[in-house]
Amino acid sequence: MIRKFLIFLFFLTFGQSAFCSEPYVGEERVRLRTIAGDIVLAFYPKVAPRTVAQIKRLVKAGIYDSTHFFRGEKNFVLQISTAEDRVHGFKDGQEKVLQRIPAEFSELQHVRGRLSMARYDNDPDSGVSSFSILLGSAPHLDGKYTVFGYVERGMDVVNELMTIPRDHKAKPSIRLNILHATWFPNNDELIRSGVIPMVSLEKQRRELATKQLKGSEASFRVLLGTVFILGLLSVAFFFLGRRLSPHRVLSLYLILAFISGFALLCVVTPMTTLAPNQAIFLFLGLLGLFKLFGKFEFREPGKQKHSGIPFNK
Repeated sequence: MIRKFLIFLFFLTFGQSAFCSEPYVGEERVRLRTIAGDIVLAFYPKVAPRTVAQIKRLVKAGIYDSTHFFRGEKNFVLQISTAEDRVHGFKDGQEKVLQRIPAEFSELQHVRGRLSMARYDNDPDSGVSSFSILLGSAPHLDGKYTVFGYVERGMDVVNELMTIPRDHKAKPSIRLNILHATWFPNNDELIRSGVIPMVSLEKQRRELATKQLKGSEASFRVLLGTVFILGLLSVAFFFLGRRLSPHRVLSLYLILAFISGFALLCVVTPMTTLAPNQAIFLFLGLLGLFKLFGKFEFREPGKQKHSGIPFNK
């Protein structure tokens, strides 16, 4: 009798803590259909009821359709963009469901596979639609961001999405689209609808590698041609410099510097994805070119250019 009581006491003490280590998982599911297959999300409605309700509301309104994973940091997060970054514009009434929700911090840890609501750094109650899938442990986020669910199926899809190269800001080289998001009342409905397994993105990776190779070859040809032209111009300027005024020589060397800078821009451009910055650089380059043209204004020796106001005699 005493032995049975001790066994019961053991399970009551340790078994309960083991079973309570994971929070209650609701019956509802979300299926994210991506370019690499389906990701199935499960939720913790008792831990973060408002956040779960918000995700449900957004999915049913079609907010996540044509959004994308805009950020991927190895062993950290794969993050979904905000609703404003959709390929398709908002339909009637969709913007009304985009409301800020208060933070719902808990003791749940940020570990691989869990879902964490995004927000502004200085405003805990600024979550709307963007959230992250954890790719590893992130204890520095614990108690600071809302954990509201986890990836039940499809971490292999997440891993495949992470194989796409990213730039220094963790932005993928191609758009990792979420084609459609669907809310299911339970797992049985999800199974009846079907789940697409992981689809390889090898084709996209090969296309990216080919583009990068072509860009590198083009950059090398531009660089080689520019070095050759600059060499010829340098020799010509050296000999012409003896016959020209210092003002003209300075202008020629300024042109040489401009050509060098523009060639460097042509080499760097294929390797960057920041189109707005390219436009700014090109604009400044053209502006500099026009300024240099002004250096060649002809003036006869002994004459001064003036504004039309007679000099005092």
